[in-house]
Amino acid sequence: MPAENAATPQAKAFTVQWLADGATMLRDMVMDAWIASGAAILGYHGTATIADIEAGKADPRHLNGG
Repeated sequence: MPAENAATPQAKAFTVQWLADGATMLRDMVMDAWIASGAAILGYHGTATIADIEAGKADPRHLNGG
């Protein structure tokens, strides 16, 4: 690689910081989606949240008239 294309220590530090920030942002988005998924509503004729189904408060077999 020619010397004019070599990464400087500052460029490497910049890249590492942005990759770390991006990884943190992705982690936070996944966790937010995971937490919000418990409030998702399932069913057409009858409805229940995923949290209710997991807690045994609702039977998913009866959500669509089944």
